[in-house]
Amino acid sequence: MQKRQIENILYAGVVGDALGVPVEFSKRDSYYIDSMTSGGAWEQPKGSWSDDTSFTLPLLENLSENGSYDQLMQKFEDYMFHNEYTPDNLAFGIGSACAKAVRNWSINHYPALECGDPSVESNGNGALMRLAPLAIHLVDETNLNKRLQVTYEYTCLTHRHPRAIVGSYIYLEILHGLLNGRALRAILNYLPEQLHQAL
Repeated sequence: MQKRQIENILYAGVVGDALGVPVEFSKRDSYYIDSMTSGGAWEQPKGSWSDDTSFTLPLLENLSENGSYDQLMQKFEDYMFHNEYTPDNLAFGIGSACAKAVRNWSINHYPALECGDPSVESNGNGALMRLAPLAIHLVDETNLNKRLQVTYEYTCLTHRHPRAIVGSYIYLEILHGLLNGRALRAILNYLPEQLHQAL
């Protein structure tokens, strides 16, 4: 991948997040956005990104440093407890599953890969929202089982329910196909059988 492609993917995520912050929790189709705005449930100034980006940035940093899972969990703690990786030195909107996972690591001293809650109440998208950099990291990995194992581990840091894990598999495999030049329709046609055989 070229540097510009990587930058475009990452910038698109941050910009999309910032555009969405003022309308989070709003009823679907009750708003139209074509520029940065302020306010919303979190009463943030325009251009503020949410926990989605504030969890993505430490992942990106950790991947570029070839850091461990413990080092990544420390970065998550630095975000949640010390407001790092935020646009205005204020952590807000952290989902309950992510918050519980960070507390499990920081306070309860769980092993990193056991911090995510495996219960059905924690099967949300809080892991998936931050994983786009992982697709970039795995773009040249041709071994499906290896990609799935890495996806599993990075998801389990905050979410261990099977539905959350499968959601991450689907998302990252779609991104893997797109980043390798495949058409979306083709990916959607072969992916269910590919995952069925692998899992």
